Amino acid sequence: MVYLGYDRSRVLFSLFMLTFLILIQVSCSPKLRIDTENMITKAETTLLEARKNSKNIQEPPPELMEAEDGLYEAKNLLIKGEYEQAYFLAEKAWADATLANAKAQSEKEKESTQEMLTDIEESKKHLEEVQSKE
Repeated sequence: MVYLGYDRSRVLFSLFMLTFLILIQVSCSPKLRIDTENMITKAETTLLEARKNSKNIQEPPPELMEAEDGLYEAKNLLIKGEYEQAYFLAEKAWADATLANAKAQSEKEKESTQEMLTDIEESKKHLEEVQSKE
C-alpha cells in the first residue's frame, strides 16, 4: 500500500525512529537534569567560599562576578529544561568561582605578608631607637 507517495514500511520505520528518539530523550533527561543540579550546587558552594574569601580584600577578582552571572544563567536554563547548556554554564561558573577563590586567597595572603613586613620594619625602627638612646 502507498500513503501519499510513501510506502507503508517507510512510514512505520519513521514513526518507530521518532518514538525511539523521544524515549531516549526522556530517559536521558532525568540523569542530565540531576547532573546539572549537582553541578549548580557545586558551583554555588564554591561561589559562597569565594565570596567569603573576597570579603576583606580591596579588589575582588573579576571572575567572582563572572561566576555569579554564569550561575544565574545556568539556573534559568535549568528551569527552562535546557539541561546541556545549563550544565555547561554551571561548570564554567564553578571554574570561575574556583579561580576567584584562589585569587582571593592569594590576595589575602599577599596583604597579610605585606602587613607582617610593615610590622617587622616598625619593630626594627623601634629597636634602633631604643639602641640609639642607650
